Order: sequence, then structure tokens, then C-alpha cells
Amino acid sequence: MNKIIAVLAIVVVCIICASIFIVDISAHEVLVISDELLAELSPAHADSILKAYNEQNNILLTDYFFNHKPMYILSSLPKLTTCSALDNIKQSGVCCIPAIESFISYYCSGEDYVANFETMYVLQLLIDEAVKINCRYKPYPCDAAVALQVWNNYKSSIPETVDKIIFGDEDNIQLIKYGYLAVPYILDAIDNGADAHSVIEALYCIIMYDRQLLGDMLAGKVEVEPVEIHIMFEKVNQWLENSEDKIQLIRAIVESGSNKD
Repeated sequence: MNKIIAVLAIVVVCIICASIFIVDISAHEVLVISDELLAELSPAHADSILKAYNEQNNILLTDYFFNHKPMYILSSLPKLTTCSALDNIKQSGVCCIPAIESFISYYCSGEDYVANFETMYVLQLLIDEAVKINCRYKPYPCDAAVALQVWNNYKSSIPETVDKIIFGDEDNIQLIKYGYLAVPYILDAIDNGADAHSVIEALYCIIMYDRQLLGDMLAGKVEVEPVEIHIMFEKVNQWLENSEDKIQLIRAIVESGSNKD
């Protein structure tokens, strides 16, 4: 009898420990999406936050294009050179986008076709780096007005496209092609009833992987090792906790060039 009681006790202890482990794991499988993450910045507030970034990055962009010659690859297209100005631009992440848009609008409006083409190409590579996207369109428009219109059309399509992917039949991993620009709208979709488990891999990849790896994944050139789902939730939640301002700014940047009323 004592042996039976001892065995039952061990079983009970194992069940309790297992349930604690399951609760602990499931506790990580929730995305903490606060109202602040979903908030929209007013144009005035967004402008005030981005003003310092714009002033700094306009100086850095001018320094880069006037003091550093772009390197050329075999296809005769320029690529980004390594320099402190460029590194500092990259460090501001998505917040460099408005400065690049302004630079395209004002600096690239001259009549020198070759110079415009080279400058436009490099500026759009900078955008790709900042938001972790890969070759939005080919060839890259060399006309400043056309490039800005294409870019604004691309940005304004993202909220609806993200929604269609998540609530449609397309594989949600396709969300990674929009990089950081998709994040606010993925969170919106979750707030509107989408299952966080269905998008957690895309969010994790966008946050944790660099642009080149994301591009290789989409092209089927590389397969990354699977990550346990509770780790993905943990890492994404850590990032969200520290990214309230970034998420709001991404939303403001995406919607800045739209034609919506």
C-alpha cells in the first residue's frame, strides 16, 4: 500500500510540474500589444519627433554624396560605400526615411540624368537597408518625381496588403518582404482578431534577421533553423516593449505619402 501511495504521489508531483511548465510556456505565447503600440501620431507630433533626425541625416546625406564616391559592381550599378556618414544614417533606422525622401525631392531634381540615376539608386538602397526590404521594383526609377510617386504608392499599399495576406490564403511568411513597414499593420490585424501564432514567425524574422537573410529566405536560397515558438514570442515581446515610439513613427512614415483624406 505504501508503495502505491508513493507511486501516486510521484505521479501527482509530475503532473503538477508538467502543468507549471505548460503554463510557463503558454505565458510566453501572448503578444503584449498595448494601446500605445497601436496609437497614431498626429502629423505635428510626428514632424516634431522626426525633425532632429531630418536635420542630422540631411547633413550626413550631403556629406556622403559630395565626399564619397559610390562603388560600382559588375552590372555598373553603384553600391553603398562604407563610411561614418553612411553608418550614422543607418543607425537612425526607419527614421532616416523622411530625410531620404526630402533629399530625393530636392537634390535629385536637376537635369543631369547620370548623376540622378546613380544618386537615386543609392538612396533607394539606403531605404532598403533602413526598413529591411529587398528590391521593391526594377529598374529603380531615376526620375525623382516618378521615384517618389512609386515609393508613396508602395507605402500606401502596405496596410491593405498586410491585411489581405493575414486574413487571406497567402503564406504569412510573405509579410517579411515588407520589413519593418509591415509591423504596425500586423499588430493591427492581431488587434482585429488575427491569431498571433499565425504571424509570430514573420514578426520574429523581421525583427531578428537582417535584410540580406530575409531576401535569401524569400528567394528560397537559404533555410534558417527553426526557433521554438515560445522563444519567438519572448523575443518579439521584448522588442515591442522597447519600440513604442518606433512603431508609431513607422506608421506615420508609411502613411505620410498616402492620398488618403
